[in-house]
Amino acid sequence: MESKYKNWAVIVYIVLGLEGFINASYLAIEKFMGGTIKCIVFSGCETVNNSAYAQVLGIPLSFFGAIFYLLVFLLSVRYLQIKSVKILHYLHYLALLALLFSIYLFVVQVFVIKAYCFYCIVSACTSLLLFIIGFWLPKDSFFHFLNK
Repeated sequence: MESKYKNWAVIVYIVLGLEGFINASYLAIEKFMGGTIKCIVFSGCETVNNSAYAQVLGIPLSFFGAIFYLLVFLLSVRYLQIKSVKILHYLHYLALLALLFSIYLFVVQVFVIKAYCFYCIVSACTSLLLFIIGFWLPKDSFFHFLNK
């Protein structure tokens, strides 16, 4: 039974990794190309993505987000191929770091920039889901002590 859960959770990681990659890539491409971000729900996407908090050393955070989600996608696919628990450990650490960074960025949106980016919030929710889904991964992984 546990094998089904492992595969189910890893498949969700694959889907979320792909969704996150597409989301972050859109923002990164628009930023690199000088385009305008089409905000769907909120009206602050441009404000957030043109703020000083949206880049590090001139590189958009969305680019780093795209790399992160691509890494989640590739590591998850690799796990299904070789079933190495080490890969799951990497995924857990990555999900935890992404969640913490997403919380920081959300706080910056709310209290500093005072504008909201729909795509950034989607990315934060994706990071949260990756973290939560991590609880369904194998018992000998990073969160094993919480599964008791």
